[in-house]
Amino acid sequence: MTTMTEPQVRAAVERVRRQQRLALAYHEAGHAVAAVLLGGQGISARLRDDDLEGETAMSHLDEHRQPDVGWAGPYAEARFRRGRRPGYYEVRNLLDQNPHDEALIAAAGPAPDFAYVEQVVDRCWPAISRVARALASAGEVDHGGVLFALGAYGSRRKTSHTLALVRSGWAPGELKVSVRTL
Repeated sequence: MTTMTEPQVRAAVERVRRQQRLALAYHEAGHAVAAVLLGGQGISARLRDDDLEGETAMSHLDEHRQPDVGWAGPYAEARFRRGRRPGYYEVRNLLDQNPHDEALIAAAGPAPDFAYVEQVVDRCWPAISRVARALASAGEVDHGGVLFALGAYGSRRKTSHTLALVRSGWAPGELKVSVRTL
């Protein structure tokens, strides 16, 4: 049997804690990116150091879009943990541990279809990764940070155009949006 020294145990515990924090950051980044793309305003995602919990808040999101945003968080976390698209039960397993997201999803009714939001998360994975890494290091990302990760920054018109392209199926960064005025 191999025994670990106290510094080795502390280092192992710290590695596990960092990995859990990063998984949580992906969870909150999934919520934040989906919320921005589905019309949410005033998005703010943060991690709390003391208890490895996070939250994503917004000032406005249509009620019928809330279940999609609720699904996007655990879906992104499961994708990060598995290194691939997760299955339904992998996401459900994470939801069983998160009563807040479960309540959002329950509002969708008995047989919700989250295929669209799953496609959004998959298509925006590089942006979600950028938001998650910023969250893990800084502890907070605001609406502007999410827009920047999506490549949707600049004038209001350019931002709206870029978000519309991503919602319609383009991946962030696939094309450059330029706006001309006459």
